[in-house]
Amino acid sequence: MKNFNVMQVMLDEGKDNALLRFTMGSAFYKHHKYREAIEQLSVAVELKPDFISAWILYGEALLQNNEVEHAQQVIRKGLDAAKIAKDVNGVAELQLLLQKTGTI
Repeated sequence: MKNFNVMQVMLDEGKDNALLRFTMGSAFYKHHKYREAIEQLSVAVELKPDFISAWILYGEALLQNNEVEHAQQVIRKGLDAAKIAKDVNGVAELQLLLQKTGTI
């Protein structure tokens, strides 16, 4: 994860932002490091609550980490954010993700 080192340096230098956290979360997710992905993605949505792609991946990471109840909470928050942003595709993806948790 060569690029990860660059991203970590950026964080260490105080260049923190939602896109950086999302990118780091995505890299961890791709390497099946779900706990680390969850940590980064939670910060991404905190920094930018309308970052719908981050909400989706955050929910996915929680499901992959067998944190179903937490995933349901996160997905619902993401769904609310997507509705406010009028992101039709985001709403649809988050509804499908919520179905995976068995709550719809």
